[in-house]
Amino acid sequence: MQFDRIDERDRLVEFTLSGEIDLQGLMVALRIAQERCVTSGRWGALFDIRGASGTLTAEERMQLITALLPEWNRKVVLAMLLGDEQFLPSRFGQLAAQNRGVRTREFKEREPALAWLATVLADEPHDERLDSL
Repeated sequence: MQFDRIDERDRLVEFTLSGEIDLQGLMVALRIAQERCVTSGRWGALFDIRGASGTLTAEERMQLITALLPEWNRKVVLAMLLGDEQFLPSRFGQLAAQNRGVRTREFKEREPALAWLATVLADEPHDERLDSL
């Protein structure tokens, strides 16, 4: 996996990735995305992997969430753009992450993802006490 584009604008950072999806590569990419959001002070992340090939199994999604959660900054709001083969109707990864306190949603299209991020970032002021999480 590789970053094709990283754009910072307003209150979010947009990441576009390509290549073959694998658990370790996605884990590294999400860590880089989180760090970029934190250092830039932009708390929204639009993470587009629609151009990447392959997908993670439900078990790999759980491994990803379990590995990232202890270090995930709860101020970062994450919208994932997924292709048809990557999108599970049950939204297993989304629900598992939300149940552990991560503000995230999965989308197939960019505009609804941007609208959701704008709403969350505008309507939910970030509690400074979350900085230590």
